[in-house]
Amino acid sequence: MKRLSEERIFPIINGKVFSFFLIIDLFYATKIGAFLEYSSYSIFKSQVRQNLETIMKILFLCTGNSYRSPLAEALLKQLRPDLEVDSAGLQVAIPIGRETRRYLKKANGLQFLKSFPESLYEKNLRNYDLIVAMEPRHKNAVLRKCPECEKRIVVWNIEDPYLMEPKAVERVFNNIEDKVKNIAKTL
Repeated sequence: MKRLSEERIFPIINGKVFSFFLIIDLFYATKIGAFLEYSSYSIFKSQVRQNLETIMKILFLCTGNSYRSPLAEALLKQLRPDLEVDSAGLQVAIPIGRETRRYLKKANGLQFLKSFPESLYEKNLRNYDLIVAMEPRHKNAVLRKCPECEKRIVVWNIEDPYLMEPKAVERVFNNIEDKVKNIAKTL
């Protein structure tokens, strides 16, 4: 969409000054499933966003973004394509785990798996409506970066399957799948 010129009409709506073109641009951006970023209108974005249909944004967080969080992300994307789902890790050092790929292949969800792990520190946490931390220490990392995100964080208390026996990994992944199915139903 072509960016409009800086000459704008500023109507007053409910005592607030809004750019007519910003409202129109946000309307069309919402229709195509994305919000356009207008840094000069940051004061109004949240107010306008509340009044428009928006896509709920969810972040899953684990240690390496290799097993738990990318699995949860892919499963929720498969179940709820209407949501914007992402995942991240605290210390991204390894590729997405083979066990994660195998599990998703059996669940017909491999196409929803991200290509590579991402770091928590690459994410703007204020943009997420729900942050699912796999362990309390993941929640603490979020709070250090974004103290105002506390009410948006849920902790699942799911242990890291890295270096576990295959049957234990399967139990952890089944637990994640059950929790993801529950989120898919309740959101």
